Amino acid sequence: EVLWPMDHAKTMTIGDEKVVNNVYTGRVVVYVPITVPDSVSPGTYNVVVQPRGQLCEKICIDIRGVEAMTTVQVGLTSQAHPDWTDEFSAGLAEAIPAAQFKAVHKQAAQAETPADKITSGLGQPGRLTLWAGLGLALLAGVTLNIMPCVLPVIPLRILSIVEMAGQSRRRFVTLGLAFAGGMILFFAAIAVISMILRLTSGQAINISDHFQYPAVRIALAMILVALAANLFGVFTILVPSKLAGLEQRSVRQGHTKSAGMGFMMAVLATPCSFAFLLAAMAWAQVQPLWLGTVAILLIGAGMAAPHVLLAAFPGLLQRLPKPGRWMELFKQAMGFLLLPVAIWLLSTLSEDSWPFWVAGYAVVLTFGLWMWAHWVRYDAALWRKLIVRTLAVVLVVAAGVWMLPKPAPLAVAFERFDTEHIDEARQNGRIVLVKVTAAWCTECRVIDYRIYDASDIAEQLYRRGVVPIKADVTDYDSPASQWLRQTHGGAPPMTILYPPGDGPPRWLIGGFSKQELLQALDEAAE
Repeated sequence: EVLWPMDHAKTMTIGDEKVVNNVYTGRVVVYVPITVPDSVSPGTYNVVVQPRGQLCEKICIDIRGVEAMTTVQVGLTSQAHPDWTDEFSAGLAEAIPAAQFKAVHKQAAQAETPADKITSGLGQPGRLTLWAGLGLALLAGVTLNIMPCVLPVIPLRILSIVEMAGQSRRRFVTLGLAFAGGMILFFAAIAVISMILRLTSGQAINISDHFQYPAVRIALAMILVALAANLFGVFTILVPSKLAGLEQRSVRQGHTKSAGMGFMMAVLATPCSFAFLLAAMAWAQVQPLWLGTVAILLIGAGMAAPHVLLAAFPGLLQRLPKPGRWMELFKQAMGFLLLPVAIWLLSTLSEDSWPFWVAGYAVVLTFGLWMWAHWVRYDAALWRKLIVRTLAVVLVVAAGVWMLPKPAPLAVAFERFDTEHIDEARQNGRIVLVKVTAAWCTECRVIDYRIYDASDIAEQLYRRGVVPIKADVTDYDSPASQWLRQTHGGAPPMTILYPPGDGPPRWLIGGFSKQELLQALDEAAE
């Protein structure tokens, strides 16, 4: 069992919070007692040590793939090594196993720092009460249903389940529950991954990590395009007659498909989730393992809750119009809504998003032409034709005015990410603002519009001599992504303010106001 010398507390200020880490500084001797079994023959043996941990100064670097090796001689008698000193003997007498450190650190924290000033390293979410944290997790799940990536799919899902259920109320209930179960299954998988990471490496999970891989975004975009083509009637999936016969005799008919739809909706919701989801995940990661797992499952339960209610009260569907031509038009309209989401996913693969805005407008133009031609019959009343076709023209023109012009740069001119540039600017007495963002982060676009595209904020940053830097973590292997994992962790949207010199940074996580940004700049300047 490895024996460790006593470490010491290092306190950092993150916003208004005191975060305490326990560290070693300078030269450290770690003791690894080795007992030679009686079965080992005398001779020369190599002892290999593979350390794990972090080395930190201005940034932290994981120790990986490092080996230390020494040679020992096994003989018939014990002899003191000539390099062994009294200092080593004293250190060995005071070293303790890792299991004892938790109690020692708890006692030291209670003696030196008020409990309400210590967080778990993730800022404000660590201070929520038990019921507030669980309530936040449930609310985060409910809000996922109104995300722009999910909202267009919900009517499609309802229509699909209605068609699969036919006239059976019981089947509608079970299919709806299967759909909700698919959502919960996704978050159950997230909870399992979180448990494995925390037990094996002590790391927290980032729910948006899967969107950092371009292959995932491409695959999801292609699935959405295929779904849209199916809604347009381009192809129909036919089941072989033998399988269809088995399926008709099966109680599970359609339930696997319904659960898969729910799972995919949960996947789509994560990249455009707002601060509720990020805060709930942050709170879950700093709780005991069982409580963090319950919180993650509650997020899934919150997302599934409206669909469980709909399954429990299918009478709500009676308010829908009777089946007819409108259902076919509705399906095709949902296909048009899926295509912009697919284009948005593909736009995250390129730094220049303007061509994708033009492609998105092409979808809107096609939708307008489809409205003109199909929403009214040739024998419809003149007033109905005028209303529908006027709406189509207004939609196409308004979308063209909004989507076709090449986007102007933000009022704040961000520089490219470079750690050396950050260090150099701080040593020159300047504040550095690092905006952690990603192309798939929809809330990052909201912050850009509200904060960084405001002329008064740009003027304030210029007047204060702030160096604004954009840390793009769209892809997992980008320099900014590697830097974020090795230093602070977390996920966008996030703004980090580094004061001049070597002072601790200040964080603005999720959405924030102009006033909060200016206050953080004042604190960094002080």
